[in-house]
Amino acid sequence: MRIKDPVLISKKVSNTYEVDVEGTKIMVFYWYDMDDEGKGGWDWDLSPCYEGLTDDEIQELEDEFEEVISNL
Repeated sequence: MRIKDPVLISKKVSNTYEVDVEGTKIMVFYWYDMDDEGKGGWDWDLSPCYEGLTDDEIQELEDEFEEVISNL
């Protein structure tokens, strides 16, 4: 036979979300490694939204964002 059986390379599962933060699109990635159940988590970068914000406002934005993400 010319076609060999498929070989599973990875059991990594991932989801990608787009979140609108006051007009700025932030990509959010969730990944989970089914081979190592202890590995997985969320990745995102809010730094494009920080311009003109104070440290307190940045912390407030990050807290609000994490709350939204926790409900996905």
